[in-house]
Amino acid sequence: MGEKAMDRLFTRLGAEFGNKFISTIPTAEAENASKAIWAERLDGLSLDEVRQGVDKLADYAKRNNGWPPGAAEFHALCKPRREPYERVEFQQRALTQSLAHKTVAQSHIDALRNRITQPEVES
Repeated sequence: MGEKAMDRLFTRLGAEFGNKFISTIPTAEAENASKAIWAERLDGLSLDEVRQGVDKLADYAKRNNGWPPGAAEFHALCKPRREPYERVEFQQRALTQSLAHKTVAQSHIDALRNRITQPEVES
């Protein structure tokens, strides 16, 4: 994320959260250090992902009594949420695999049971 984009993000955070954000960076030195941390945390995100995070700030503020997110929390806001159908598909795949393992385990149990219950043939 470039310096200008980071400046715009901090301006937006200041506008959105007011003194609750601004008070966390009381000096230019603190602001520079904070921007460096945020740049590190947001490294690898596209501008579209950052915009998605910015779009979620108002809802974040409502859920957190008007407090701003930290860099890691903002990073999470930038990532798309998994839709419910994606979670269902994941659960269905996991269940299918679990049933396959159960079937294999049951066949081993049945084979052992047969060995135990069949009388030994003496030669």
